[in-house]
Amino acid sequence: MPLETENGLKGWYWLLLFFEHFGSQILERHTNGGIKNSELNLDLKRILRLLYDFQLVDESTHSKMNEIRKERNRMVHDPFRRIDENRIKRLIEDAIECLRKLGVRSVSYTHLTLPPN
Repeated sequence: MPLETENGLKGWYWLLLFFEHFGSQILERHTNGGIKNSELNLDLKRILRLLYDFQLVDESTHSKMNEIRKERNRMVHDPFRRIDENRIKRLIEDAIECLRKLGVRSVSYTHLTLPPN
């Protein structure tokens, strides 16, 4: 699916939302409720840093997730700039890999199977 279509971009944004959702969930579980995003309202940058600080993701995964987060920010702050479709496809593949490392059991361009609570 071409990324310059509405559905292609929706897929990209959904992957980023899953980063935030699962990252928050993992932090809450790891800290026995000590870190609750619902109370702290952490941004994605902070969530990713905490995952790394608690050694819940390795350096490579953390770097990939941050690269994806930065690209999201560029897209949000400059929505009319040209999208490098090949770069975004690579970042989507990286995002899928990172989601798998966060415990998403099945993830692909068209399907997500969420881990049990």
